[in-house]
Amino acid sequence: MLSFRLLGEQCDDMNSANGDGCSSQCKKEPFFNCVDEPSMCYLYDGDGVCEDFERETSVRDCGLYTPSGFLDQWATAVEASHEESANCPCEVAVGYPAVTKVTPP
Repeated sequence: MLSFRLLGEQCDDMNSANGDGCSSQCKKEPFFNCVDEPSMCYLYDGDGVCEDFERETSVRDCGLYTPSGFLDQWATAVEASHEESANCPCEVAVGYPAVTKVTPP
């Protein structure tokens, strides 16, 4: 059996259903991560686990990303389009980060 990765697919869960993390075109769907073969897909954004691949992008799971060389960052006010409120809720970007990172001196 050929690996789905060798076939240029991002995932293959052995069905053609959309909405389960692996689309009918064998592409990972937004906010899903897929592992193994056949692919087991799961929603990662907002699951409470900060995984390495989402460290720079998931405010919900990892808090605001603090780039190397910076001590901290936070927003005091945020405005977002009503069209994007489901994907980018303002309340997660206002105030102190949800996760505090401590770096040894």
